[in-house]
Amino acid sequence: MTRAVLSLGSNLGDRLVHLRSAVAAFGEAVRRVSGVYETPPWGDPDQ
Repeated sequence: MTRAVLSLGSNLGDRLVHLRSAVAAFGEAVRRVSGVYETPPWGDPDQ
């Protein structure tokens, strides 16, 4: 069996819905999901 760790991020629209949809798209392949963390912008704030 191959295992992978995937980090997802979202910065537009309803971010939580986007993240949940991405996890749901993987279906039964997902074994564990971490909590959602929100951090301040980094780098150029006008991006």
